[in-house]
Amino acid sequence: MDSQKAMPYYFRSDGDGIRRSYYAPAVRRNLALMEMSAHPISNDLQRGHVYVIDDDPDLRETISEVLRSRGHDTSTHDSVAEFFRAYVPRVPSVILVDMRMPFESGLDLLRRVCEQSITTPVIFISGESTAPEAVEAMKAGAVDFIFKPASLATILRAIDTALSKHRDASRHQLAEQQFRSRYKSLTPRERELCAFVARGEKIKAIASALGISEPTVKIHKARVLRKIGATSVTELALNLSRFGTDFP
Repeated sequence: MDSQKAMPYYFRSDGDGIRRSYYAPAVRRNLALMEMSAHPISNDLQRGHVYVIDDDPDLRETISEVLRSRGHDTSTHDSVAEFFRAYVPRVPSVILVDMRMPFESGLDLLRRVCEQSITTPVIFISGESTAPEAVEAMKAGAVDFIFKPASLATILRAIDTALSKHRDASRHQLAEQQFRSRYKSLTPRERELCAFVARGEKIKAIASALGISEPTVKIHKARVLRKIGATSVTELALNLSRFGTDFP
């Protein structure tokens, strides 16, 4: 069997009127192992935590098992409510959630994630969703939408991309927080001088504009760089451009 092909699914209704797709239990483990063999672990993969949310226990455990074998940590949840009860933020991480589940859907989860300012990326996986539903999910903030049946390779690529984005975003957020904290430690005079220094103004011009001596400008300049944690005027200018100074 070609390991690149999608895992076989069957459909059933659990008596609640919702028609769901399921991995065929008799073949899921062998196919998962074949997928793993076809896509060996790479040192370039983004290790992280994956929250797997699906009311299909077979699918949850299959994906979780494969992810753990590839170095990821996982937690599995059978509903949106159970996920939020157990949620502990981790970096980097990603939420892999089924679109259609009883009680609360994947979109309900995404709305709550946004309301609570949770930065973890959300990937949808669904066997019955329509194109408009996928578009709605992406507009609401999902980073990817995967239609079942899908190969594990497709799922793993989407997870790896999301983890990379979350890691980069978290690093940027941390760097911004550190810069803001350091900028707030500057005195009013140092902040005033900071703008001149970042623009590459000469010592003499700064001294004239601020009405202070050139040696005093040099002292303030050295203090600004030290407090900001910048090794050069170029780095200071870059940080001011990236993070700005218009914050409380």
